Amino acid sequence: MKQIALCTLLIISFRYKSQSVNWTKDDRHNMYSDCMSYATKYKSISAEQKESICLCYLEETTKKYIKADFESKIEIEIKRIKDAMLNQCAKNIGVELNTKNEEAAPEIKKVEIFDSKEAVKSKVTKSQLLGKWKTDKGGVLEFKDGGKYTETNTRKESLVGDWFLDDSGTLTIITVKQYTQLITKKEKEDRKTSKYDFDSFSRDYFKMSKEGEHEVVQANRIR
Repeated sequence: MKQIALCTLLIISFRYKSQSVNWTKDDRHNMYSDCMSYATKYKSISAEQKESICLCYLEETTKKYIKADFESKIEIEIKRIKDAMLNQCAKNIGVELNTKNEEAAPEIKKVEIFDSKEAVKSKVTKSQLLGKWKTDKGGVLEFKDGGKYTETNTRKESLVGDWFLDDSGTLTIITVKQYTQLITKKEKEDRKTSKYDFDSFSRDYFKMSKEGEHEVVQANRIR
């Protein structure tokens, strides 16, 4: 009986020693560092409390688990073990861990949204329109200082005229096209007035709709 008891004691002692030896100094250091990093989500505890909790977690984990068994577990299992032990270690020193409402809510940046034509039109000024713009149809519009206007379309036809922007943001373009009447052989002038409302406008892009028609013009600024 004494021999059996001695053998049993030796086996238990050997297993405990093997279990402890499996965790090297580097392993323990890495586990402690991982815990300290993980515990940063608990904003209510002090640095000293975090150190005490992680030291407790280190001792309890290496005592309860053999290294091979612990490392064979999947990530979600390790997380559950970690959370359970951290909470227990925190209770041991009279601390309650809670992550709710501890992290500041992200700052909400105010974005200026223009959700109506009237709001868009209020953004447009004469100085912002000055310059050359290439349309989605391949033409080029140029708004010159002093109210002069030129337009070149895809057929390489050039139109000249005037442009006006009233206080309500409505754009008026008057173009004049010179041509020769085939029958009389006389020079004629074709004057056309068009009004546009802006649907969208920025420094380098605009979209406008022709009043009374379905025509939409989109254009990018030419640098």
